[in-house]
Amino acid sequence: MNEPIGVFDSGIGGLAVIKKILDYFPHKDVVYFGDTARMPYGNKDPELIFSYTKQNIDFLRSKNVETVVAACGTASTVMLKKKYDYGIPVFGIVIPLCKSAVKITKNKRIAVVATETAIISNEYKRTIQNISKDIEIFQQECPTLATMIENNTSYDSLIEILNVCLLPLIKKNIDVLILGCTHYSIIKNIINDIFKDIVIVDPAQEMADFLKGEFCQEKIIDKKGRLDIFVSKLSGNFVENVKLFFGETVAQNIKVIDYIP
Repeated sequence: MNEPIGVFDSGIGGLAVIKKILDYFPHKDVVYFGDTARMPYGNKDPELIFSYTKQNIDFLRSKNVETVVAACGTASTVMLKKKYDYGIPVFGIVIPLCKSAVKITKNKRIAVVATETAIISNEYKRTIQNISKDIEIFQQECPTLATMIENNTSYDSLIEILNVCLLPLIKKNIDVLILGCTHYSIIKNIINDIFKDIVIVDPAQEMADFLKGEFCQEKIIDKKGRLDIFVSKLSGNFVENVKLFFGETVAQNIKVIDYIP
């Protein structure tokens, strides 16, 4: 099949996922929805996030996508708990991240940094333990980080909050760090500066690798795919990030939708 891939996130984090997907599948059409009006998801009640998730998937289905990627760590943890039938294949980031981290770790000490709601759900820890019982897992919430990244916070301010959130994990002698929120992919290089000797497991890369396996039998078409981006609220920073990732033309054609009940 060559219908579009649908992707959603609360904001700019999903753009990093799309970029990796299109690196692997330049022929694929992609429809992206950024729920920027209701961002952040990471501090909200799981039932509310589940409601948002269903609405986002319904919107993408209206665009005739063949599958949906939940490029949001918080929504992905809620989806794992609910095990709901969305009527279409929907993939979150949790399982690909955890499988990769378990393969990589040598000392069996893995850390996860994610949003408050994602950490409280315990889905990252549960998923890792389902893969391997003998791995020690350290979880750390970083409540304001996704919003800071969304708002293009300065480097110095990011370093300050990263030191608070992440430096305690270094003392745990971990050898793998899972970035449990796609916003964190955007500042992966800054996080690498702090964790120089630790393998960073990046959700954008892992999701693209996962989809490569899902679509390995698909016939490659000799055409450039189309990228359509929809948001629930348009901000200057979102537009600038789209320009950085995909160029001026795509940024000029972002569509704002008002479908939220």
